[in-house]
Amino acid sequence: MHAEREELEVHFPIAQAEIRGLTASEPVFNFKPPPVPWDMVSEIWRESHHYGSEGLETLFHLIWSPVYPWDDGWELVAPEQTRSAARCRPLDDGPGSSHARALIEIHSHHSMAARFSSTDDTDETGFRLYGVIGRLSEAPEIRLRVGVYGYHWEVPASWALELPDGLRDCNEIGEASEE
Repeated sequence: MHAEREELEVHFPIAQAEIRGLTASEPVFNFKPPPVPWDMVSEIWRESHHYGSEGLETLFHLIWSPVYPWDDGWELVAPEQTRSAARCRPLDDGPGSSHARALIEIHSHHSMAARFSSTDDTDETGFRLYGVIGRLSEAPEIRLRVGVYGYHWEVPASWALELPDGLRDCNEIGEASEE
């Protein structure tokens, strides 16, 4: 699978197979913007913990534009959304919405592990980075993956985010895996 947009280029296998005549290729993750600043990631963690203490998931969109004069071009948006114990969804996903403009989408799993669920697989069908933050009260952790129209590849969160101390990266460098 090879996909490219202005801010991101990826190349990763979607099936394991040997094809005669083709040389093996290595995965590519070329994230062009600067990493999301740690204070924005801390805000996501803080807000996730707040809603998690009520047993609710919450959703965030990270939008990057080189014309934004703040935070290295990053904007953090917590869109108006529906929240429940097992799902969060933006109320507006139309053109021009934060959902449509997001390069990174992160949601929380409050006390549950930072793992992508079958609900996440169903919902996360665009071309962007998707994250889940979990175990917020006991051992906070974050997991990140690239989504390309229903195909996914887990990558270290540190490849795109500056992580605050105390937030564990579930896919630390050398441990990234394919789905």
